[in-house]
Amino acid sequence: RVWRDARAARSVPSACRHCVDPPCLVSCLMNVIERDPGTGLVRRRLEGCIGCRACMVACPFEAAFYDSGADVVVSCDLCGGDPQCVRYCPSGALAYEEPDAPAWETRLARARQEAGTEPRQERGRAV
Repeated sequence: RVWRDARAARSVPSACRHCVDPPCLVSCLMNVIERDPGTGLVRRRLEGCIGCRACMVACPFEAAFYDSGADVVVSCDLCGGDPQCVRYCPSGALAYEEPDAPAWETRLARARQEAGTEPRQERGRAV
């Protein structure tokens, strides 16, 4: 989903951040949200969702949305690696790139480095 910020005259995408400890996962009453161990992506099994919206309320990024037609809560699943928002963006402003490591691993390493719990890397060597 894309939100239009009229005051700033810009559009802001609201996509799942695939959190390290996803609040949506622990708040799901039906246990239909899981983290893919290979990719780190947070996924939903819609066939078990009862549309209670507990995960939607738990998401700090407002990245989960209620689909009233299907009576389920949905979030970005990257369209199986071919995000349609990127394909059909009229201005070409969106891009999708496969990271070398799951995004949550990259964010965690960066956070640890900034907190001083991991050595900094300069040109491929620890400093």
